[in-house]
Amino acid sequence: MLKLSTLWHGPAAKDRLRQGGGTERLAFWGSVELRGRATKASQGVASVALLAAAFGGLVSGALVSGALVSGALVSGALVFGALPVSKAWSQTLDPTQYRLNSDIEQPLPQVAEPIAGSASDVGAYLGVMLARDARDLRKASALLGPLVERNPERLDLVALLHDMLAAEGQYDQAAPLARRLLEQSDGEDEDARRTLYYVTLANGDYDQALEHAQAWQDRGLGSIMRPFALAWAQAGKGDLAAALEALVPVIEEDNTSDFGTSLSAVAMWIAGDRDAALDRYMTSITEANRSVSLRHAQLALLAYGEAATPEQQEALLAVLDDELREQRLIKRLIEQMTADEPLTFPITTPQQAAAEVLENVATSFSQDELGSELALSLAGAALYLNPDNADALLVRGEIYADRGLHRYAIEDYSKVSQTDANKAYTADYDRAQSLRDLGQIDEALALLEALAQRDPDRWVSLELMADFLRSEKRLEEAVAAYGRAVERIEAAGGPAPQHWRLYYAWGIAYDQMDLWPEAEARFLKSLELDPDQPNVLNYLAYSWVDRGFEDKFSDALIKLEKAVDARPNSGFIVDSLAWVLFKLNRFEEALGHMERAVELMPADPVLNDHLGDVYWKNNRKEEAVFQWKRALSFEPADKDRDRILKKLEIGLDRVEAAEARAAEQAADSANADSENNAVDEGANGGS
Repeated sequence: MLKLSTLWHGPAAKDRLRQGGGTERLAFWGSVELRGRATKASQGVASVALLAAAFGGLVSGALVSGALVSGALVSGALVFGALPVSKAWSQTLDPTQYRLNSDIEQPLPQVAEPIAGSASDVGAYLGVMLARDARDLRKASALLGPLVERNPERLDLVALLHDMLAAEGQYDQAAPLARRLLEQSDGEDEDARRTLYYVTLANGDYDQALEHAQAWQDRGLGSIMRPFALAWAQAGKGDLAAALEALVPVIEEDNTSDFGTSLSAVAMWIAGDRDAALDRYMTSITEANRSVSLRHAQLALLAYGEAATPEQQEALLAVLDDELREQRLIKRLIEQMTADEPLTFPITTPQQAAAEVLENVATSFSQDELGSELALSLAGAALYLNPDNADALLVRGEIYADRGLHRYAIEDYSKVSQTDANKAYTADYDRAQSLRDLGQIDEALALLEALAQRDPDRWVSLELMADFLRSEKRLEEAVAAYGRAVERIEAAGGPAPQHWRLYYAWGIAYDQMDLWPEAEARFLKSLELDPDQPNVLNYLAYSWVDRGFEDKFSDALIKLEKAVDARPNSGFIVDSLAWVLFKLNRFEEALGHMERAVELMPADPVLNDHLGDVYWKNNRKEEAVFQWKRALSFEPADKDRDRILKKLEIGLDRVEAAEARAAEQAADSANADSENNAVDEGANGGS
């Protein structure tokens, strides 16, 4: 369960990740191995960090399996507190049964009857369902549109098409459907009403937008979005007092005051009262009992850069705390301000203001599988209202990439690169990952190299490049790229704990090149930076055991016990602990751990092979044979398969004895060669 206490209180993690500083990639990208076996890397830490969305990002107190949201709202730097939320949000729900445009309490339209009629209609419907199952709503809606035209009486299909179009931000196409759905539901269809709010707001019909906002029910998504919808409709009408009044519930709640205050300054700016907006930003920063969010500080600097006097600018800079000043984006803005370069406040219309809120809500929900449909719809709404909203493009691109829709993701990332220089680095970084996932590895590597050349202070593009090269088995190039990344880190003041992963991956590349001393040095450096990383503890300790470094077995055991304590449900790590016990001839102790490892990863050939060995040493020969045969069924590596076949033929004891003799003969041969070389060198020296 995600708890609010897990979120990073401080400048928003999302913005840190997107600036290219030392902490921006908390996730493992590319192919990261546990003991040399590739796994899809966990992004859990990054998800938690990213849930702390910038300036006003909202997220539930618990985004857990089976529950959509519960209670509290969270914002970037601060935990923004609880607005009223429907009890239905805390119920156990199947998210696939709920409307894509996410009135949480309204089930997704289900086709009550099979499609009857022509074969083309049946085929089209099947195509829609296949595309929908693939989560490609753009394709699904394109297939569904003609079907709805031919079956206009099917309101379930009309609603489904509406929601798919809305999720993709195609609100002009969704609007006629929304009007019909709202009429047929006697005004009760909340998704349709939200669509019409966005359309009327976009068209500047603020009276009609206000009517739609006032009609939103105070439940589900409406309970979160209604104050903002009212505020921007009132701002569009020119009624600043009413706009500020709509934001009062947000401002008065302790946990949302930072968010609401920033939005109130935005409303003042839109109304043309710039002095009031500047005062509101200054007051919010000076009176805050903790650091404001990165987005809040960014907007304050942009407002002061455009409209404040030099004396007012100096006063603002004096109250910004050190943590904010260290952020790359804030540093750049301060440099521009002090150099008297022009700065422009980016939110000047109600449409842009609404898009700002929608994007932040979308960012929060996008990090959870259950919330991604809602996030896609909200990001689409943000882009409908402000097509140049770079953060909304990034959020939607991330959702598309997570769904494997990389061509759509690349479209959005490319738009960011063309429209927002501050976020182009992040967009190109993410675009490189989608290119690689499409199999366009050369294009991805070229883009990452261009990023590295564009910004010589940043190292993460080099790390990702190295990961890609390593996954392609271009190991010498990978090692060089990791080295370039480390050079940049050292030039910036030296490695810090968050750089442990870079040294770990660098060590893996050296290990795959069979350069163990170089690999071991990187693993040890990684643990020096962060001694508690279970993956590194596991990889290093297992390697010591697997390579037969008996003088390291005791240390390996300590490291693996520590790793298992941290990751008790990792089959690889539990197997490593069992294996070092096996190598220490503590066969009975190894048995329980090895059985647990296979329970966690029942289809892994290495773990099943290991369990067979442990059974053999515990005199459970029939079970050992069964496990070895089972390991063969999972297609082990050629070297492992040959050894398993040998064990099935003559037994583990005789295989080990033969291996020991071969190792002894190899050692004797190596010693003899060494002695001969010494004699030759002596003879040459004597001559």
